[in-house]
Amino acid sequence: MKPLSLILFGLLFAAKVNAQSDRSNSPPGTTSSVTEQTIPGFAIIDLGYVGADYERWPIAVSNKLHVLFRNDDMVPAKVWHPSGEITLEADVPGNWVLATDINNDGIVVGGVENELYDPFFSTSETYAAYWPAGSATPVLFDSKALPDAETHSSRISLVNDDGYFLGRRITPDGRYWLHEGNISSGWGNKFEPVDVITCYIKYPESPNPDTLYEWDEVYNGREYYPAAMNNSGEWVGALRHYIPAYIISAYEDSPTRVEYIDGVTADFEGVYARSFYYSAENGNSVTYEPIDINDSGQVLANTEDYSLSLKDSSENHVLGTGSGGIALSDPGTDVPLRILTETDYMEQKRDPATGALLTLNSANTATYSLGAIIERSSPRLTGTPDPQWADFFPTAMSDNGVFIVGMATNQATGQDHAVVLMQVELEIIAPEPAYEGGSVVFVGNNFDTLVPQIIDDENSVTLSLRMDSELKQSILNSLSFEVWMAEESDPDVLEKGSISTVDFLASNGEEPIRYLAPDEVRDDKCEDLDILKERRFKVVAKWGGQEIVASNLITVSSRFRYIWEYSDPENQRASRAIAHVGYKYQLSGTIPSYDETRPEYGITWPLTGTINVGPLALQGGENVLASTWIHENVHASETVAYRTSMSWGREAYDSAIANGTPLSGLSSWDKGNIEIWALGELDAYYAEVDNFSHTCLSSSEQNVVASAISDFQYILSQVQ
Repeated sequence: MKPLSLILFGLLFAAKVNAQSDRSNSPPGTTSSVTEQTIPGFAIIDLGYVGADYERWPIAVSNKLHVLFRNDDMVPAKVWHPSGEITLEADVPGNWVLATDINNDGIVVGGVENELYDPFFSTSETYAAYWPAGSATPVLFDSKALPDAETHSSRISLVNDDGYFLGRRITPDGRYWLHEGNISSGWGNKFEPVDVITCYIKYPESPNPDTLYEWDEVYNGREYYPAAMNNSGEWVGALRHYIPAYIISAYEDSPTRVEYIDGVTADFEGVYARSFYYSAENGNSVTYEPIDINDSGQVLANTEDYSLSLKDSSENHVLGTGSGGIALSDPGTDVPLRILTETDYMEQKRDPATGALLTLNSANTATYSLGAIIERSSPRLTGTPDPQWADFFPTAMSDNGVFIVGMATNQATGQDHAVVLMQVELEIIAPEPAYEGGSVVFVGNNFDTLVPQIIDDENSVTLSLRMDSELKQSILNSLSFEVWMAEESDPDVLEKGSISTVDFLASNGEEPIRYLAPDEVRDDKCEDLDILKERRFKVVAKWGGQEIVASNLITVSSRFRYIWEYSDPENQRASRAIAHVGYKYQLSGTIPSYDETRPEYGITWPLTGTINVGPLALQGGENVLASTWIHENVHASETVAYRTSMSWGREAYDSAIANGTPLSGLSSWDKGNIEIWALGELDAYYAEVDNFSHTCLSSSEQNVVASAISDFQYILSQVQ
């Protein structure tokens, strides 16, 4: 038998008694301030084992996910695309393919050489070539057809989306000439600035250190390396010499004066010079190295102290140190400028009001660790072993910034694989989610008498595959979706729910994907039912059998719990939860109202017959609230006189307990009122017992009721 002080503390017409020590008295769960994810969502696409000779080392990637793999005399060049992979062929067997660049249509440029190539001493010929998109067969340009001079060999270095290219030819005396052209028409004009350049070098061992000497042509040491080109035909590169010398980067429209490291200046006649760097040993210790140029004319470069530099039309911005630049994106009207380094992925923020890119500085540039992106990108559930991939090293990024290629270590095998990071997210777009510990909680599904909702959508989550890429349409037919239950959920649950992708596929990915949870119906009342248990899962998208992206962890809640703990507006949670229980359990009589200050489960006021329920009744769940409602409606149906006598009886009992007075020693008036009080409470508790099968009250809660009945029977025996 429970102590009477525990049973009756704070009671007025003792609604339900808090007899479970593990029942929470804390306020209902509140939503956490979870906003959009801080790390951009990328999928990891496995392109296979890199190989002992690194034959699957990616060097370029297009906006349509053509991946160009490295090549040399031992390794054939390959192009991978979701539609298949091809190996680029030479014109005749035995010749070597040299692939240097790929545009966004999948056209590869480079050259074909007939033996191992030595830029100074070989007599081999190299023919500039390109490979049409999807073709393994090259189209060759005759190097001897180049104007103005006999040509030893040639190749194409860069190509843009218009087919405009930059190519190089080498004369037998070792001089490099830069030419433009188009893959549709062949070689074009020679770049005069490179032809007429007068280069100067100050030899460190010179007797007069302030004297500049014209470049000694004996070394045959002039070579121009174009590094990147945009779709307007603007390009950046470096003029390199093969003994300790200065190197010039070409970009701007007019000749300029440049300054040597020690402050001595010299004219570089006719050169589009914007900066220079010093090479102590053929290319090391640079002061400025151009990496990429985008369609906006912005130039990404590395500077002498390995700082990352971004030059736009107005000024040069230093973005940080410690990681070399790799690629720069073309910012669209609604996407950020994206920058890739050896260790980080950076996005320049936009003005939320105007959409304009903010002034470029560290405060306006969000920087994300590639290691963190790799770890987040694994769609595996919480509690599984370490992420599948680690130690990602990037090598290139697409112009739109959606695809990053590189190498990562497969932690299951320890092997290095070529991988693509594809920017894609499976976003929850409806219902407006609540959050609990990082997990989205849903089933804001209310019976239509409470909140009208679209049929079949009341117990669903809708998700959108967000992918800013030309590739999205082409991957739809290879997409599939699955439900992965979290470890905390019962893996043997037969009905996990279904995913509707028909609308998504039929609308070319514009309609959202819908996850439909098993429907909770009016008869689902017992708390041990799977339908009322929390189920945690992710929706996972697969592409060609690979797990590419997953939603946030989702928690399916019972309707009552969602309404009471997560629904909006927050100030209506209690009234909506009470209305839900009244409808589901078909309860009648006086409808309770919520009073968060009440320490009891419920209370019926003597004079008015109104009912209040407190936090304990709602925290106990829908079954406890339903049973409390039935209990208090017994009191509400009694007369005012009877309820008043019960109130006097309660007061007399409390006074006797406080003073240590035996109940048998009280006056007949007090005994009579205590008897009425005890009989009234027993009637209310018996009503709960009669409805156990209807409210499906748990066994532990039934024991609480039984204990209260026993206590009131004892009180009654003492006053009769």
